[in-house]
Amino acid sequence: MTRINNLAQNSTQEQAGNLIPGLLKRWVATARGNTRDSHISAHRRYFNDPIPIDQPFRVGRSELMYPGDPRGEAKETINCRCTMSTIVPEIGVQETPLDKAISKELEKRKEEPLKPKPKPKPALTFMPELKQRQREHIANLAVARDMKNLGLPDVARSMIGESRELIQQEKDLSRVARREGFNPARMSQAQWLKLSEELEIRAGKE
Repeated sequence: MTRINNLAQNSTQEQAGNLIPGLLKRWVATARGNTRDSHISAHRRYFNDPIPIDQPFRVGRSELMYPGDPRGEAKETINCRCTMSTIVPEIGVQETPLDKAISKELEKRKEEPLKPKPKPKPALTFMPELKQRQREHIANLAVARDMKNLGLPDVARSMIGESRELIQQEKDLSRVARREGFNPARMSQAQWLKLSEELEIRAGKE
């Protein structure tokens, strides 16, 4: 059944790629004591470095488009319980409970746990730019609904989450502007830019 689900997801990813260019995928292993070493290694390899959806995973000596791909060696595909995750490049990898479970399994095997790449600190911006990004994400919400309907709820959740973060950024930026004595509704683009630069300089000194 897992193989059938992964095959269906692979087909869905191909359809989704027509809506969102540059979609990525990563291998997600199960955290069981009998999980193959090569599958745990694949989880680690693609954890921080997902690949384009049209490229195969390297698992052991096999190249698999999805977990359980029958084109791979039998020892890598028979009774495989692994899955894969679809990733929107602009949002990046979203950690899952399985990642924590895999880290614990790695520790049991006396190996280094997973280490997520540190996310870069978001650059301070100004309101007109933020508003433009919000408009783009509002348009993307329609795409998110399509992703959900296509059977990619993880992609839909990450896109919706990004829009919520932008809304929170607007609230935070407005609060900072008021604290600095500005009226956010009447600030020019130049004022927003100057405020952002000043705040960035202060943040660098902290």
